[in-house]
Amino acid sequence: MMGDSTKKMSEEWRNMDPKKKKKYEDLQAKEKERYENEIEQAGGRKKKPADNDGPKKPMGSYFLF
Repeated sequence: MMGDSTKKMSEEWRNMDPKKKKKYEDLQAKEKERYENEIEQAGGRKKKPADNDGPKKPMGSYFLF
């Protein structure tokens, strides 16, 4: 069911007039820029530092055998 609607939407997108497509592509570019600015203002994307002193995972049953 979901696959059918996805196929139909992608077919409509491929057959869409380039002028109409440009409208949506411009909106997408504007939203991406807004998103990047919000991420930058929030301190950027940060990864958690690795916790090397934390507890280790237990051995799997294969290694215990």
